[in-house]
Amino acid sequence: GTYNLTLNVSGAVGSESYANKLDVLFVMDTSNSMKWAMTYSGDNSDKYLSDYKTNSTSRFYNQQKAVEDAITKLKNKKNVDARFAVVSFDTEAGIETDWTNGTISYPTQVAKYGKSNELAGGTNYQAGLRKADELLKKSRANATKIVVFLSDGNPTFYYDTNRKGQEKVYGSGSGYDETAMTKAQTQLGTMSMNYFYTVGVGPKDSYDHLSNLISSAPIGTVTGSYNGTDSSNLKNAFDSIIRDATDLLCTEVTVTDTLTDEVELADQKLQVVVKDETGKVITKLKDASR
Repeated sequence: GTYNLTLNVSGAVGSESYANKLDVLFVMDTSNSMKWAMTYSGDNSDKYLSDYKTNSTSRFYNQQKAVEDAITKLKNKKNVDARFAVVSFDTEAGIETDWTNGTISYPTQVAKYGKSNELAGGTNYQAGLRKADELLKKSRANATKIVVFLSDGNPTFYYDTNRKGQEKVYGSGSGYDETAMTKAQTQLGTMSMNYFYTVGVGPKDSYDHLSNLISSAPIGTVTGSYNGTDSSNLKNAFDSIIRDATDLLCTEVTVTDTLTDEVELADQKLQVVVKDETGKVITKLKDASR
């Protein structure tokens, strides 16, 4: 006769005695274009939403909502000791929240940074990454370090030194600036973290160079890139990032049927189905009988 045998192999980072330490850093975009709706793909300042801070269709609102939800999920994860930090950037950058497991402060407006009103509200990847690096150097030595870099646009500004040796902001402020990307990639290459992700906010053609950042992450860094074209895709992006950080990778697993020595596989094939904590199938491994 035949019978069906179901065996479960599950793994989660951390244990009852030793919680896994995660230091998670969010780099959030405060450029002027964050006032646009998630669906708007033009370049007209007349389309800015006056109530962008509270309007559920704005990029600014959806960015913060996605980060808030991700933090809540991580705080509720069993056997995870998570701390969080937040950087915001536009033409320049600043720290919104230093490392904490308590209350998080988020950006309160767009165009927060700039040495003149004309410059404030641009997109300086390099500035955001530089501030992120400051925080990473203060993270816990034994923690898994995760950086999530969000933006709705391509880089338009960067730092450079003038003839007097003074550091200034350069760039056109509109359109993709290749030098700005190179400066950002160089900055990223000097940083130390375990995971680095880019998450676009809004129409993907607005940030079609954003994913180029990940190629410059230090060797050994786990990387990923997501297009958060709407609130659902933003949620899915963060759910995937959380899984990466909190799921235990199992290799060389042996499953033994101890019921009898006389059992053989009916078709000599074993199908292994891997599910996450919600029961969703995330991987299927076929012909795994060896």
